[in-house]
Amino acid sequence: MTKIIDDTNPKTIKELVSEVHSAKNVLPDFQRQFVWEPKFTAELLNSIRHDYPAGSILRMRYPPEAFGTRKFDNVETNGHNKPDFLILDGQQRLTSLHNAIYGVGKHIFFMNVKKLLDNGRFSDAISWEAKNTKKAKNLLCEIKQFEELTIPFATLVSEELSDWIENLAEKKNFEYNKEARELREQVRDVLQPIKEAIRDYEFPVVCLKQNTSLDAICTIFETINNTGVRLSVFDLLTARFFPRGINLPDRWQKAIEKYQILEEFDINPYYVLQTVSALTYRYKVERSDVLKLDAEAFETHWDRACKGFADILSMLQSNCGVISKKWLPYGTILVTLSTVVCEKPIDKGPAVAERCQKLCRFFWLANIGAYYQKSPTTQIETDIPKLLEYLEKGNDKFKVEIDDIKDDELLQTTPRQRAFYKTIMCALLSKKPKDIYTGNEINSEQLYDRKIEDHHIFPIKYLSANNSDNDINRGIRIPDKYDNIVNRTLIARETNRSIGSKAPSKYLGDIESEQQFDDSKKVVIWESHLINSDAYKAMKEDNFDEFCDIRVKAIIELLKELLK
Repeated sequence: MTKIIDDTNPKTIKELVSEVHSAKNVLPDFQRQFVWEPKFTAELLNSIRHDYPAGSILRMRYPPEAFGTRKFDNVETNGHNKPDFLILDGQQRLTSLHNAIYGVGKHIFFMNVKKLLDNGRFSDAISWEAKNTKKAKNLLCEIKQFEELTIPFATLVSEELSDWIENLAEKKNFEYNKEARELREQVRDVLQPIKEAIRDYEFPVVCLKQNTSLDAICTIFETINNTGVRLSVFDLLTARFFPRGINLPDRWQKAIEKYQILEEFDINPYYVLQTVSALTYRYKVERSDVLKLDAEAFETHWDRACKGFADILSMLQSNCGVISKKWLPYGTILVTLSTVVCEKPIDKGPAVAERCQKLCRFFWLANIGAYYQKSPTTQIETDIPKLLEYLEKGNDKFKVEIDDIKDDELLQTTPRQRAFYKTIMCALLSKKPKDIYTGNEINSEQLYDRKIEDHHIFPIKYLSANNSDNDINRGIRIPDKYDNIVNRTLIARETNRSIGSKAPSKYLGDIESEQQFDDSKKVVIWESHLINSDAYKAMKEDNFDEFCDIRVKAIIELLKELLK
């Protein structure tokens, strides 16, 4: 077997970071972005200061046509020389060190010299500040550094350290006497060893040969990145497909440009890959199945899967009240639905209306029945063939006993029961409710333009104040009897602010006086929120219990209607 390792040599941080800064060390362009928080950088620097092992670096001699490449974050060199090495493992560590040593990135690192002089603990003395904050800007001023006896880390490890120490003694208004010499020596004694420890620390560097096969590179890349910041399946397939001429991030970007609804709903591309897997392996969508996808399967089904997602999202938005990402109960159900519409399209043909009706019914059955609450992958694999049979033969094998949904269950359904709560809100939205102030239909544009959100019909503060129940004022969680779905509907932010803590009778009067709608128009507006004339009367009388009794029955009737 041909050996793929070219050499194994230690390299100092000074060498490695300099090569990053000059773009001699670069990254494959499919690598994820830098994600470390500043505390991880501080921990790495602390380990290096104490000469603890901090892992190895894996790189390969630059392959001219193998991969697209990019510079490390915050590297601004405009040089046109070809890179020397491609970093396969070590991005997070090298980026952290480059940012700290060159003083670039979102955070600036500092060393508190006073703390070092007091106890010598590196971990206590290192700190960071967001680059654009007032404190960071102050500490980048040398006079402020001398006042607080704090040095930027980039200065500490640079050739400017000696000048900084000399200037420190001078700015402290010492004459060149014994006191000044002592200060210089104390600071030099504590900072110089840190500078040397950081710059001279050696990482073991393993270098692969330039002619290493692309399959080997991708396999290595997948293996080494399964630790630390875990790569997603999308990342791993990006690496695996790249040698086959498939730039997965680029293909996804083109998909969301073509089907803007994918971006509108912030669809996870992994779901689309699961649909590709389902179409390739007869409805198998486990992670291991998706990772087995090859370039041929991808090319065969990718465009179909993207279109399937766009078609099903459009159908849900138009027919099922899923007018925004916020109200989608279970994202995983989209894999089932998109796979099915790839097999049984809903954009053309005589059977489209019937298919859409059956798909909508499945959507309500699955969400009301909480099919996808547990083991969604297994549920997807179970539901796809059943749903296809249902569309083809009308053989309904999906069951939910709506009679099992009791009043008490709805009265305990709060935003914390996210999926069921969203399902009921979608049911309401499917009936095309109208803005209670303007009378216009609530659609996705209205949702954003008027900032329409789910708010309380009987304000919580009003209920607490008028029912001898001051839970909110005592800092106790809002009682379910006030915060449930029965006492919520979609209200524009501005309207909700005007409602405040007013009694319904008061704010309804205010709205009516401004609207000047006739009685028939008012009835239509409130009935679109499942608030009939009796429930409206209860609101006018500030009768919360009666309002809940009436509206809970209206919600259950709507759910029954959707499941027919």
